[in-house]
Amino acid sequence: ACATLRGGVDHALAIIRPGQAELASMLTAAGAKVVVFEAAEQGMGATLAHGVRAAMNAAAWVVALADMPWIRPETVHSVTQALRSGAPLVVPVHDHRRGHPVGFGSGFLEELLNLRGDQGAKSILTRHADRLLLLPCNDPGIHRDVDFPADLDPPVHQRSGRLPRLGRGPLRVAAPRRSARRSRPPRRFVRALRPDGR
Repeated sequence: ACATLRGGVDHALAIIRPGQAELASMLTAAGAKVVVFEAAEQGMGATLAHGVRAAMNAAAWVVALADMPWIRPETVHSVTQALRSGAPLVVPVHDHRRGHPVGFGSGFLEELLNLRGDQGAKSILTRHADRLLLLPCNDPGIHRDVDFPADLDPPVHQRSGRLPRLGRGPLRVAAPRRSARRSRPPRRFVRALRPDGR
């Protein structure tokens, strides 16, 4: 997931919990700058704010969940290009459903820095729905995440050519669906564009 998303942006940050040295090495090898968030237990909103704070000079941010490895490179590129073209907020859409990654223009810096708790940036998208660009894409991977190792098994979509739907409802910016077997929130990647927009 990191390598795919890294190919569509200028810089990448991976926000992780303390004590994950092996993971940090893997993310660094994939091209990301790793940032450890000591207070990750505060939730996804605080984690996202920490990532944006580490890239405050960026012209825009593309935010993605680390457990969505099926997002296509062209989707990341489309979101990035929309931001460079002046779109303030960008969300990819497939089959009439919103997904990831989500793009935020620099005008939302203060709101991103003030995020708290476990609600992520969903509140920003709700408050500024009139400024939101819904970007059509042919990418079912924007909806699919990994909750358990078995989710990585390919048989269904390899046989049918379509990815199964693993979730319904509105855009899940804050976190994937919860389960009793999953106690750790997912890691976030914050993709940063250079100030000159290139």
